[in-house]
Amino acid sequence: MSRPSSHGIWPRAARRVDGQGELYARPAGIGYVFGGLVFLAGIEAVNELFRVGGPSAIYQTWFHDLIIAAAAGL
Repeated sequence: MSRPSSHGIWPRAARRVDGQGELYARPAGIGYVFGGLVFLAGIEAVNELFRVGGPSAIYQTWFHDLIIAAAAGL
C-alpha cells in the first residue's frame, strides 16, 4: 500500500526552499488567478470610465464580486 503524499500541490522536484523553509516559487495556478483578476479589474475600470460594454449592473455586481473573491483567495 502506498503512503499518502504530504507534499501538497508541489511535486518533490518542483519544490525549491531556502534555509528557513520559504518557497522560491509559487504554484502555477496563482498566476492564472492573478491574470484573471487583472483582466476583470481592467474590464470593470473601462466600463466605469467610458460606459462601454453593456449594462453597468453586470460589472457592478458580477465582475466586482468575482474580483473581491479572487483577491480574497489570493
